[in-house]
This record gives sequence, C-alpha cells and structure tokens, in this order.
Amino acid sequence: MSESAMAKVCGLCGQDCSGRARTKDKSGKYFCKTCYDQAMAKRAGSHSAAPNPSEAGAPPRPSPKVKPLSEPDDQYGLLGALLDEQIAAPPIAATGARECAMCHTPLAPSAVICTHCGFNTASGQQMSVTMAAPAFVGNSRQTAWPILIGLISTLIGGGLGVLQAYGMFLNWTQSNGSPVGGSGDPAYNAGYKVGQSCGGFVPLLMMTWLAWGGIQTMRRDSSGVKNLRRWSIYQTILSTLGLGCGALLCGMAPTIAQRPNFPGDTAEVIATAIGIIVVSGSLLLWALFVFIWMGRAAIQREADSWG
Repeated sequence: MSESAMAKVCGLCGQDCSGRARTKDKSGKYFCKTCYDQAMAKRAGSHSAAPNPSEAGAPPRPSPKVKPLSEPDDQYGLLGALLDEQIAAPPIAATGARECAMCHTPLAPSAVICTHCGFNTASGQQMSVTMAAPAFVGNSRQTAWPILIGLISTLIGGGLGVLQAYGMFLNWTQSNGSPVGGSGDPAYNAGYKVGQSCGGFVPLLMMTWLAWGGIQTMRRDSSGVKNLRRWSIYQTILSTLGLGCGALLCGMAPTIAQRPNFPGDTAEVIATAIGIIVVSGSLLLWALFVFIWMGRAAIQREADSWG
C-alpha cells in the first residue's frame, strides 16, 4: 500500500491531514499546518528570555527564519517534544483548578485546606488529622432505657429487700422458734433463728445489689451496667435453686403438715411454696432480661461514653 493511501493523522488534533499541508518529525508523527504553527508559537514563547540589561540599547535582533512547512522530517524533533509536553500537561490547568502541594490531590479554586492530607495552602503547613471514634447513635442523655431499667431494678431490689429485712426481724424477735418442731427448747429456737437469719442474708444482699445497680444506671454511671450484669449472673443461679426448692416444698407439703407441732396445714405449705416459685421465677426472668440487654454491643458503647 502506497504512503499516499495511508491516513496521515495529526499527532496534536487527531484529524486526518492527508489532503492538507503537513509535516512529519523523526519518529514518523504527522502534524497539520495549524497545529504546527501553534506548537512553534508556544515553544518560542516558552523559551523567550528576559532582555539582558547590557543589551538594553542594542538594536533588536532579527527573528530567526522558520523552516518552511514541508513533507520531509522535522530536523530538530521540535514537534515531538511539543507533543510530549502537550500530553504531559495536567488537564486541570485548563479549568483553573489547583492541586495540593503535599499529596497532589486536585483542589477546588477556593479550597484552603486539603481534605485528603490536611495541608493548609495559606500557611504552607500540614495539619494533623485525627480520626474520631465512632459516636454512639443518638444522644446518650436522651435515651430512655437507663431510666426505665434502673427504676424497675431499684423498685424490685428495694421492695423485696425491705420485705426480706422485715421478715428476718420478725423471725429474730418471735419466741416460738421453728414451726416444724422443737419450739419448747430455747437452744433449738436460738439456732433456728440464727440459721434463718443467715439464710435470709443472701437474698437481702442480692436485693441490695440490684437496687444499687439500678440507682447507678439511672444516674448513667457505667458501673451500674456492670453491676446489673454481674447481679443477673448470680441471681440466675439463686433463682434456679429457688424454683427447685419451691417445687420440692410443694411435693413435701403433706408430710410437713402432718408434723405434731406444725401450726398450719397442707394448703399453707403449698401457698408458701407457690410464693417462693413466683418470686424466684420473676427474679429469674428479670435477671435473664438484664443479662441479655446489658450484653448488647450498642449498650456497652453507650455505657462507656458515660464515664
């Protein structure tokens, strides 16, 4: 195929210059006359130097003659160099945009601080960028669950604690001793009272722990969340034992009621066992709810933000 039949595409404007005035550089790239003139004018302007003070009064030098446009090779490879400069020029220069002097990220014309690296274009200094920890969704001072859970825990722990303390007081002050037998023996009565008081101290301690954890939670103290979760673990164990004891007491109700010195009947024993089951079951449900709720990651993050 002859050279005239081949398309001669200008290396600057990308148009076919086969039928137009053109030239070709050493690497074989074609350039139309319009692009050639513009490239030469640009190169002559970029290489023009300030006049030498010693030559201020000298007559102007004659302009160098430009080689006529022709098909032969570009003698000095000027067009290839200009093409490389054209390709290497950043595209943002034509739009008036800028780039960061530190990380070379494109900047808006009115930007002062680079959002990528924190470089301040006005002061020439790089600002330190600190990533903040993810904030809890919602204002922790406006969430309602600390008040609700803390109030319920305080009421349950305070109410049952007062009842437990009052029952221990009555048991210690009464003089008849154990209702199951041996009421006439003072030593037996004293041992029974001590045993009852020691057995009642554990539920009293647990209810006090629950009430205090509820108060701390209402005050949005992170220790309250930890105390309530620990309480729920131990209360689950005690409530499970309470359910077992209540069921055992129901089964032994007829035997207990047949004791000679027992003041009540089988119905009273069953009613007591049912009361133990109800209280233990209610505390077990609340303990499980508190354990699951306080173990959530979102609740832990919010509690940590309380301090």
